[in-house]
Amino acid sequence: MSLLFARFCDNQTHHRGQTYEMLTASGSGAPISDLFLMPEDA
Repeated sequence: MSLLFARFCDNQTHHRGQTYEMLTASGSGAPISDLFLMPEDA
């Protein structure tokens, strides 16, 4: 089960990297989505 979970996380990271690459290649800025609540905003 842990191997399956590790594969899922690795695959998700791969696709996030692909999305980032496509956004930056098109000239768009990629949003920072995993830090939606910064400590200074709290």
